[in-house]
Amino acid sequence: MRNYIVFLLILVYAATYSQVNTVYYDLDQNLISKSDFDALDESIYFKQEKRKDSLKIYFIGNKESHGTLDATQKSQFFALLEKITSKKIYKEANTLIHFYQEDSPDVQKSIENRKYWRWNKRYPKRINAFIICSKESKIDVSKSKKLHLDTYNIIKRLFLKNSQTAISHIFIKTDGSFKVLDGASKNIFCLLDSAL
Repeated sequence: MRNYIVFLLILVYAATYSQVNTVYYDLDQNLISKSDFDALDESIYFKQEKRKDSLKIYFIGNKESHGTLDATQKSQFFALLEKITSKKIYKEANTLIHFYQEDSPDVQKSIENRKYWRWNKRYPKRINAFIICSKESKIDVSKSKKLHLDTYNIIKRLFLKNSQTAISHIFIKTDGSFKVLDGASKNIFCLLDSAL
């Protein structure tokens, strides 16, 4: 009987004193108010939520970022990409990388997207397409030949310095310019138009 009373007291204490705190961050990781967070334009930014025990964290990020690789960076990156994927990369084709930082059902959907992979098989010299997972993602890359592990962490260091999303898509054109879509469409077939 005494154990039941102790259990009941612990349950009441936990229910009474466990509150969920909520914080909001802007692009520079500064605290902002809920009204400022809600007022942000969702066509420019994406909003994401993370939970840690009794804390809800809401943050925003750019949906799109741009940059350019110089000739040296480009040649070194493609050499590392060939090592990561163990595949020949056509230098005269655009490159599309689907980068996953967390294990989710979207990874499996990307692997099983028949339209996408059939199109890539039919036109191999138009686009280099890869699904690459980060080292920290804990995704089992042995379950598919289409999955590759970024053991060098090069993609995250080069393209995704400030990214906190689970999914990112990186378009690299032949001239070295690139575009990164954070938290973008989970249907990778829809992204082909942007990459060509």
